[in-house]
Amino acid sequence: MKFNELGRSMVEMLGVLAIIGVLSVGAIAGYSKAMMKYKLNKQAEQISSLINMIYTYQYQISAEPNDSLIPIYQKLNAIPDGMSVQNEYLKDAFGTYSTIYIYNHPLNHDTVLAIYGKPQYETPITFPSIDIGISYCRNILLALQPIYRENPKGFTFIYLRNQPGGGKNINLVNAQYDFANMSISEINNICEQQFELTDKKQVYFQFYFKNTK
Repeated sequence: MKFNELGRSMVEMLGVLAIIGVLSVGAIAGYSKAMMKYKLNKQAEQISSLINMIYTYQYQISAEPNDSLIPIYQKLNAIPDGMSVQNEYLKDAFGTYSTIYIYNHPLNHDTVLAIYGKPQYETPITFPSIDIGISYCRNILLALQPIYRENPKGFTFIYLRNQPGGGKNINLVNAQYDFANMSISEINNICEQQFELTDKKQVYFQFYFKNTK
């Protein structure tokens, strides 16, 4: 008596499952990479809008030193789309936090935009990898560059820092840098340099906009 073998052997089934597993891992990795790129690009758009918002109202808003300006921008309906307000911080698409306040200094009360990893003063952003950190840093500086190019005297400091209290930092408002005319490659090198200053995959940003013309 003859039987038709319509099924598959265990070895064949294991082979099929192995192939599906490999394809699934590749698909998940590809999806994760695409989502990370989307978040970085979306976050760059939001920070660009935020910087333009600060620049637009730079000489029109007054507040007491150390006061947050977020409630004032809320009343003006000027908060960029997609950014959520959490207390006195703004959360962006990448999950990092921005705060805007008046710097308390005897000589100047600049408007400060600071970007942190948590809703906490001077908390660095920790990245999954240095490559992602460099991409993030590059996007932030590219968003800032057109505003700086238009009015370089409107800035006191542009800091890239990696430790609370300042740590090792780079200030782009400095004679050794020509930030207004930097190429994308040069900006990328600045970001790489910042991560080379420390063995940690972290950085935070502080931009000081002058409040007087």
